[in-house]
Amino acid sequence: MIELFRNIIYYRKLQKEGVTTQAKIVGKEWHDGGDSADDYYVFFQFRPDFVVKYSDNTPDYTYYNQPEGSEIKVLYLPANPRINIIEF
Repeated sequence: MIELFRNIIYYRKLQKEGVTTQAKIVGKEWHDGGDSADDYYVFFQFRPDFVVKYSDNTPDYTYYNQPEGSEIKVLYLPANPRINIIEF
């Protein structure tokens, strides 16, 4: 429950103070889930000193299926780039 409230606070902060930029997909990872669902990860970069590992839970793995080097739109907080979201 605490994580839900934290996410709401982060989202509101992103709406007020966030900056939109282009990020480049720089890598991907796939993990066999065995008896459960597989995990698909995309690594994207929007600052030279910072890479984000994103768990792609979209129904058709939209971002995982993009080739490396593709660009996506990201909203992030300049003061804390760890707070970010992919803009759909």
